[in-house]
Amino acid sequence: MSVYKGDLTSERVDVIVNAANNCLRHEGGVVKAILDKEEKVIEVESNKIIAKRGSLKGGEAVITNSGYLSCKKVVHAV
Repeated sequence: MSVYKGDLTSERVDVIVNAANNCLRHEGGVVKAILDKEEKVIEVESNKIIAKRGSLKGGEAVITNSGYLSCKKVVHAV
C-alpha cells in the first residue's frame, strides 16, 4: 500500500476504492471527481447493481469497471 497526495482519478493503479452510500448514489466527494472523468460508466453499472440486488448493507462492497479512468476497476464500499 502507498499513500499519495494528488488527483486520485489520474493515478495508474489497479483499483480505486470509493466510500459509497447503500444505494450507490454517486453525488459528491471523491466519487463526484471520479464520475466527472469517466463518462458515466460507473453510474450506469451502479444503477444496474442496485436494480438487481437492492440496497447494500454496511460493510458490503461491489466492483464496477472504471470507464475512462487509468485504473482497471473501482470498488464501492459501504
